[in-house]
Amino acid sequence: MKIPWSKGGSTELTAILSNTKVILTSNLPRTEPQGSKCKQVTELIQKFADNKTCLAQDIPWEPRARGDKFWVDRHHELINQTVAHKTDEKIIFVGDSITQGWQSLGKAVWDKYYAPRHAYNYGISGDRTENVIFRIRDKEFDGLDPKVAVLMIGTNNIGWNNTVEDAAHGVQEVLKELTAKMSTTKVILLSNLPRTEPNGSKCKQLNVLLKKFDNNKTIFYLDMWSHYETPDGKQKFELFVDKLHLNEKGFEVWQQTMDPLLNKLDPAL
Repeated sequence: MKIPWSKGGSTELTAILSNTKVILTSNLPRTEPQGSKCKQVTELIQKFADNKTCLAQDIPWEPRARGDKFWVDRHHELINQTVAHKTDEKIIFVGDSITQGWQSLGKAVWDKYYAPRHAYNYGISGDRTENVIFRIRDKEFDGLDPKVAVLMIGTNNIGWNNTVEDAAHGVQEVLKELTAKMSTTKVILLSNLPRTEPNGSKCKQLNVLLKKFDNNKTIFYLDMWSHYETPDGKQKFELFVDKLHLNEKGFEVWQQTMDPLLNKLDPAL
C-alpha cells in the first residue's frame, strides 16, 4: 500500500514546530472493507516515527494503558488481588493471553501443580510489553514479594508489527521494572512460543535476544520454543487450540518444562 502524501505530514509539522515532539496516533478500528486497510495504514505510519522528534503511539519500552473495558476491569481486578493476597503470593505468572489461559484451558493443570504452591495469575489477554510496564507502575505489583515471577511477553509486540529489536527492548524494560519493584524475586524469563508465519520467524529471532538477558542471578531464561516445535521446525499444532494459544496438553508441557528450573530456584516451593 502506498500513502500518497508519504512522510509529508510528520515532516511538515517538525519543520514548522522545530522544538515540538509529534506523537503519531494509529487509526481506530472500523468494519470491513475499510478495517483491514486502516490497519495497513497504521503499520506504515509507525515507520515514520524516529523516536526523537516524531514518536509512534505505542513504544514497547514506554508505559501504555489500554482503554478497552476488558483491560481496565482486569487491571483493577489484579490490583485488588494484590491487596488481598500480597502476603500469600509465592509465585506470580505475568504475561498476556497465553498466561491468562492458565485460568481457563490450563485450569486443571494449574489447580494440581500451582494453586497449592500459592501461585497467582497476572496475565491479561492482548497485552504487550508497554502495557505490562504500565501495570507494574500502576499499583498492580505494589507490596508483592514472591519467591519467583514467571514472565512470558513479547509475542503481541511482534504481532503489532514492532521490530524484533524494539520488542526485545520492551521485554528488557519489563525485567528492569519487575526486578526494581521486587528486588528479592527471581524471574524466570520464558521464551515466546512458536507461531505461524508471518510472525513465527520474528518470534524466534526475538528469543535469541531474550536469552541474553539471563544473568544467572535474578533473571533465568528458559527455552520453551523447542518443546512446542517438531523436529522439522513446525509448530506442534496438537498443543495449541488456535495456532497461538495453548490447549490443556500445551499447559501440561509448560509445567513439565518449567518445573525443574522452578524447583531448582526455590526447592521450598
